Amino acid sequence: MMQDVELGEQSNHIEVDNIDEPLIERGKLMTKPVIFVCICVPVVAVLVLILTLAAIVITSLNSIQPEICSTIPPSFDKVGVYTMNKDYISGKFYIYSSNDTNYFASMKQRQYAYPYAIDLVNEKDSGSISVGTNKFFSFGTSLNVEGCNEKFTNTIRQRLQVLQFGYIVLDAGGTEVLSIDSEGKFSTSFLATDAQGVEYARVYRTFIALNEKWVVELYKTHPKINAQTYFHLAAVISYANS
Repeated sequence: MMQDVELGEQSNHIEVDNIDEPLIERGKLMTKPVIFVCICVPVVAVLVLILTLAAIVITSLNSIQPEICSTIPPSFDKVGVYTMNKDYISGKFYIYSSNDTNYFASMKQRQYAYPYAIDLVNEKDSGSISVGTNKFFSFGTSLNVEGCNEKFTNTIRQRLQVLQFGYIVLDAGGTEVLSIDSEGKFSTSFLATDAQGVEYARVYRTFIALNEKWVVELYKTHPKINAQTYFHLAAVISYANS
């Protein structure tokens, strides 16, 4: 009986003496690639997906342009498109020649799309150039040509081909004066003020007769003006004949 008990105890006791230590280490090493594949790769894939989606969203947002001119009036001679400085308002507007009141009325619902047109079709021999405005403006604007003559006004008409530059200033009032220098260049300046007479916009426009380009600069100085009602524009507009 004592032998059976001893044998039973011996049979229940297993000596582990011949385990291969390097084999255990290799097993540990084999688990590392599995952990990398199962955890790191999905994490990296998710990050790449997130960055890709973010890039797509940013690109699509940058490409959105407010639809300012949904229809082109029949009185358009030629159309030019310019994108405003993105630091203020991003959008498109058109170079046009039009006194179409219906077209102006259609712009009323667009918060920053009130074009201002100088229509040379109605230019008078006296040198006065009429300005296309409408009831949505508080412009008290006139364009006076100082010391101009018939030859000079005809030159303007021929070179601009009834095209002027339309720009946007909301609730502005001011006066625009056109002058010419000895080199054949002429320029206009426009000063806009609020109801209290505080200047908040000044526009300088220079037409270079040789290459027919307008240089336009608008800037804001009034503290109440913000990006929703005003924009900064610095651009050189080239007409088709330049």
